[in-house]
Amino acid sequence: MAAKKPAPAKEEPDIEIKRVPEAAPPPLPKGKPDPNVVQRQASDPSASVWVTASAGTGKTKVLTDRVLRLMLNGAQPDQILCLTFTRAAASVMTNRIREELSAWATCDDDSLEERLTKLNGVKPDEDTTKRARQLFAEFLDAYGGMRVQTIHSFSQSLLRRFPIESGIPPYFDVMDEQTSSEMLREAQADVLRDVQRDPTTPLAKAVQMVTPEVPEDDFAAIIGELTYRRGQLFSVFGQNGGLEGTIANIYKYLAAPTGTDTATMMAQLNSNTGLNGTAPDIKALREAADTLAGGTPSDLEKAKIIKAWILHPAQREELFNDYVSVFLTQDGDMRKRLTTKATADAQDALEKEAKRLIEGIEAISTMNVARGTEALLRLTAAVLEKYTEKKRSLNLLDFDDLVYNANKMMSQDNAAGWVLQKLPGNLKHILVDEAQDTNPDQWELVAAVAKEFFTNPARKASKDNTIFVVGDEKQSIFSFQRADPREFNLHKQFFADLVKQAGGRWREVEMEIAFRSSPAITRAVDAVFANPEASDGLFFEGDNGEKQVRHNPFRRGQAGVVEVHPVIRAEKAEEPKPWSLPLQMEAKPDPSVEMADKIADQIKGWLDSGEQLQSRKRPINPSDIVILVRRRSEFVDNMVRALKKRDIPVAGADRMALREQIAVMDLVALGEVLLFPKDDYKLACVLKSPIIGLNDQQLENLAVGRSGDLWEALKTKAADKKADKIYHDAFEYLSGLQKNMNAERPYEFYSRVLMNPCPANAKSGLNAMYSRLGFEAEDPLVEFMNAVERFEKIHTPSLQGFLSWLDAGEAEVKREMNMNPETPRVHIMTVHGAKGLEAPIVFLPDTTGLPEDNARARPKFLWPAGDRKVPLWVPRADFESSVFVREREKAELERDREFRRLMYVAMTRAADRLYVYGAQNADKSSEKSWYSLIRKGLEENLKDEIETLKPGDDGSVKSLAASFRKKAAKATPAAKGEEETPRDDSTILRFTVKQTARPQPDGLKPLGKSKTVGIPVWARTLPNADQTPVTKFRPSEYKGSNDNHSAPSPLEAEKETYFRKLGTVVHELFEFLPSLPPEDREAAAKKHLAKPGWNLSEKDQEMAVKEVLKILGDPEFGGLFGPNSRAEVGITGLFDKAGVKQMMSGQIDRLVVDDKSVLIIDFKNSVHIPKSVDDVQYKYIVQMAAYRLALQQIYPDKEVKCALLYTRQAKLVPLPAAKLDEALKKIDLKPHVSKKPDVKPSAPKGPQP
Repeated sequence: MAAKKPAPAKEEPDIEIKRVPEAAPPPLPKGKPDPNVVQRQASDPSASVWVTASAGTGKTKVLTDRVLRLMLNGAQPDQILCLTFTRAAASVMTNRIREELSAWATCDDDSLEERLTKLNGVKPDEDTTKRARQLFAEFLDAYGGMRVQTIHSFSQSLLRRFPIESGIPPYFDVMDEQTSSEMLREAQADVLRDVQRDPTTPLAKAVQMVTPEVPEDDFAAIIGELTYRRGQLFSVFGQNGGLEGTIANIYKYLAAPTGTDTATMMAQLNSNTGLNGTAPDIKALREAADTLAGGTPSDLEKAKIIKAWILHPAQREELFNDYVSVFLTQDGDMRKRLTTKATADAQDALEKEAKRLIEGIEAISTMNVARGTEALLRLTAAVLEKYTEKKRSLNLLDFDDLVYNANKMMSQDNAAGWVLQKLPGNLKHILVDEAQDTNPDQWELVAAVAKEFFTNPARKASKDNTIFVVGDEKQSIFSFQRADPREFNLHKQFFADLVKQAGGRWREVEMEIAFRSSPAITRAVDAVFANPEASDGLFFEGDNGEKQVRHNPFRRGQAGVVEVHPVIRAEKAEEPKPWSLPLQMEAKPDPSVEMADKIADQIKGWLDSGEQLQSRKRPINPSDIVILVRRRSEFVDNMVRALKKRDIPVAGADRMALREQIAVMDLVALGEVLLFPKDDYKLACVLKSPIIGLNDQQLENLAVGRSGDLWEALKTKAADKKADKIYHDAFEYLSGLQKNMNAERPYEFYSRVLMNPCPANAKSGLNAMYSRLGFEAEDPLVEFMNAVERFEKIHTPSLQGFLSWLDAGEAEVKREMNMNPETPRVHIMTVHGAKGLEAPIVFLPDTTGLPEDNARARPKFLWPAGDRKVPLWVPRADFESSVFVREREKAELERDREFRRLMYVAMTRAADRLYVYGAQNADKSSEKSWYSLIRKGLEENLKDEIETLKPGDDGSVKSLAASFRKKAAKATPAAKGEEETPRDDSTILRFTVKQTARPQPDGLKPLGKSKTVGIPVWARTLPNADQTPVTKFRPSEYKGSNDNHSAPSPLEAEKETYFRKLGTVVHELFEFLPSLPPEDREAAAKKHLAKPGWNLSEKDQEMAVKEVLKILGDPEFGGLFGPNSRAEVGITGLFDKAGVKQMMSGQIDRLVVDDKSVLIIDFKNSVHIPKSVDDVQYKYIVQMAAYRLALQQIYPDKEVKCALLYTRQAKLVPLPAAKLDEALKKIDLKPHVSKKPDVKPSAPKGPQP
């Protein structure tokens, strides 16, 4: 690519791109490429490697292979540090390494040999095979695990491990984005309050300069940008010697005057002495005015303006705009015609004055840039200082603090060596993933570690240290996170020099074999970016056009499609008839709605017809489809609505501005009204919302003519029996919510709003929302409730606090896109959000816009770039100086280059099919748009391989003759009856590669029958009436007895507790010893009793063993522990106790069931041993009577007997039936009458009898 450089004098950033004659990509070479060759070069553990990996070329596999080969080569897991861009990427890589090492440890020898040969390219020897078997254990045993983490996680670990060196307490917490935004908002409010207290400070003057010139929204936006990129701002301050040094350098860079202001300089410019020593030539101007007075009417008008300015020195500033218009255009350039032929004698004087004005206005603009930047920096620095104080007081750090403080620590003398020495293990190898997305601060941290590797004499001598970097400058799209492709190339050279000077091996590898995309996609991408106007920005400027976008597809022979559909344009609305009344709402044509419907119809047709993905030999699944947009606009909502309307499952957008959702706005307004009912506007919004449901006429009847506020009017209407019932329902509903809101947490409050009936819907508020807003309200409502839950986890729950918290933060919900095919859904996300992802089918609908169309994308704050080391800012466009304009145009050029890199990322997400759509209001698409670049690249570089189709009104398509595709069509009009050549973007372009190889099934199951999307049953039905809870009754805890032994003496509490514990242990022995052989029981019992946790005396241990073994060995008790017995049988049942239904639950120690009877045994370890049944404690009688009654319901044909076994004397006390019946009668306990038995035994622990 050749380009004309701008003239040095003008320093214009625009470039003229010359067409390269041979732009078309060459045809694919025959034969399938072998990716292992390049991948082994990249994963060579003995060399430091810089890998440039195009999209879909398997960089994650190369990273994994690199780690595996390092470990095979002798590296320990804790000697490797792998830095990734996201936590998800770190998790994926860790899992891949674990799975491969696990396979090495468990597979057979032949499989292991095959795996190692494929990895290394040579057959493994015995030592290599042996080491491979051991690596999984080393991986699991590594201290803290293998370090595969994000740069922020690595920084956090450094700060926690080295609190003294970093000056950061080790117990700090890291804030989330919502908390950080809230704290920044508080800091901003604190600064503005300080300014109000003392308006004479430099900070106050800065605020006074900024705020009058900037709208409220723009002010919040610019402060938000600077605080969001505070890490970069701190770096700017650090490079320029702090805030004051930065301000001084700004004035120096601009050559701007200090100690003055706009008013002073404007007065000087209008004075006879002039500005900066350049005075107006009053005499020459008078003569020029006289000359102009004799010319044309326009000359006469100019003469009047000049004379008025000369004759009224005190009013010159008021006349200045008219005066300047005589000499300069609105753009500030000298007018081409200052005079006419008749007044040409005045030309020289007017030109001289015009030049003086240009220089003066430029000087004022330069001063405005300097003062504006100074004011903004002072204000932002004050906000950040308050913000830092708040963080320090709470011992909090944000994500930028992690990297900033880690860099600060590592930059100290010998700090890097000390840190690496004290880190666990002996770090020797660094791997950096997604290097193109790494910002300068993060590079600085990596460079600090690398310098220690290759410059420290002790480490340098080992020759074992390596660095591995993988990235792709073509995919650098995160400039808002300070990523810069120039840093990518600068650090490539930096690390190359570092490694070579240390005597290490350096290698640069380019990976172009694309595993992801089919040949149709790769050839289309290559064709589009073969044109210089599309590839500008994809490569480093120093490459001088030598590089080209080239992909070598691995999936040769696999089918693929690329289609470019016509741009959908807005239909011109009919002109309204004169004097027509606005009685009906007119539909505004929206091309984005039509485009969403077309895409949804296409997807619906695929799913209904079972359209096949030929390369995978299966029908299309909704999870195959991703719709990518440049930015979140109304189209996303339209697209979600169109898909849901057709019952197509959709995951919604990947991010959501929560407060911009109508459903959320209604819920927020409801909360605000209940907190402050006097807000008439908010109350009107709530009354019109889906929850209340007043129509326009009802609201008008309520509001018009009221004497007080709207709340009082509603209260009055509600009391009026003749008024519409809706007013009464609305007031009662809102009053009820207001009454309970302070007693409820926000989550409970909004749950009640959504789940309970409301005036607009007798079923629920949720049903009312869906009825009015449709099912697209589901996602906002779910995320709103999630936000309420998050708030309650970190703040004291209150409705007012929640609404304030929601308003303080950005309230942008980042939603994890679960692209699991098991839950098939169409996904809609931004191209930035899709970075690193792929899909068989990709739609690109947002292709006709340009960055300059978005006012927010216009650079306002210019960060340091190139030779300029200071930032620049002006509050308004008319304040811009020529220097600022020049630097802004450079920033816009870089923005547009990233715009084209974003297109590359978007196109390369597709694996099999790519569909390009577009919608706009303008008649013609911009040549710089994605749509035009893609269409032009396909038409010019794939030529006759492109099929051109004409869409019909019925959705059908018609193939056009090849002559219609050629640009050189004759300009002569078509003859009558002949078909005219369609407009360039009115046809469908289709590039198809047919299936010629064997399909590669991915194992995804066909989609089952679609279910109608609707409101779930629970949301459409009223909940059952509250049921009175059943009282629980435990027989073993019966307290209706006056037994002398029912409670221990306070003085004997410790002794009683000890014996209770002893009884518990004895119970356990009776539970498990019967299942053991008799000869093993004594040893098992002693071992159990001797456990330190029991803390039993040796005497009691011996006594317990003796008692238990005596009972187990006594023939009298043999049946209790035989095959028909069960231990610890849980039992539950419903009974009527004193006429009240109660739930009984209990635990039977031993249950014996034979053919004719059931025996219930309860073990007692009580000190009190009854001499007869009359001495048994009454509560035990009640307990056993209840158990007996329950089992009588289960075994009605058997006799149920009860007995107590006192373990201390091995005494069995049978309980007579009459005594048990008497106890039941006394406590009035009867079986609960029901259709089915309510009594059932719980699952037994032992074998069933």
